[in-house]
Amino acid sequence: MKKLITAIILSFLIFPVINILAQNEGNKNFKKINDLSTLKISEESDNNYSRNELSGARKTSMDDFAGVEGSMYLYNAWREGTCVLKDGSELKNHKYRYNIYFQQMQFAFEGDTLAFGAPEQLEKLCIDNKTFIYSEFIDEENEKANSFFQIIEDGENKLLLRRTINYKFKNETGTGLPYDTFIKQISFYIKKGDRPAEILPYGKKSFVKLFDNNHDKISIFIKKNKLNIRNITDMKKIISFYNTLNE
Repeated sequence: MKKLITAIILSFLIFPVINILAQNEGNKNFKKINDLSTLKISEESDNNYSRNELSGARKTSMDDFAGVEGSMYLYNAWREGTCVLKDGSELKNHKYRYNIYFQQMQFAFEGDTLAFGAPEQLEKLCIDNKTFIYSEFIDEENEKANSFFQIIEDGENKLLLRRTINYKFKNETGTGLPYDTFIKQISFYIKKGDRPAEILPYGKKSFVKLFDNNHDKISIFIKKNKLNIRNITDMKKIISFYNTLNE
């Protein structure tokens, strides 16, 4: 009975992971991620951080990425986690894998690899000691988009971490790489209530402007406590303080 209930819930939320590259056969024009003077740094390894019916599921073919260095996943191995839906339902004791390159939360179910087809219905997904949400955000072109984020500091206003992958081609100008390579990058965002998440800029003036009418208090708090807006621990302190101003 438990398996049947789980299958019914999942049938509304997931779709089979198919070979996405087959839809763009021969297309090597992968989107490049530019710096744009934002809080974005490279991750050197996976450990760094300082619908269709279920019966129709098919596995993803990774043959197109044979010989590519690095990984498109946060963790290569499946990890146990808990999925909480917006309606309060929970899916426990299942294994998940975050495909950063395709921005998919993949799900192992009865030998098949599936991905959430309606991630907006997820309240949160906890894998190991990390909590992820699916949220709207403002992208580099100032357009609204959606992505998975890790919660770094929770509250009414959240500090979020977004992971992306920069696909670098071998012998690309300025890289000198001998292989096509996945390069992981992280960037930090602030999500205020239900508003789309906004990226945190490098410059202090641009940074404090994101705090609306409290920007003067934030500026004083940063100066008084000698905080570095590029330091994760200090950013958590700033967001935590900002949340006290809205209580």
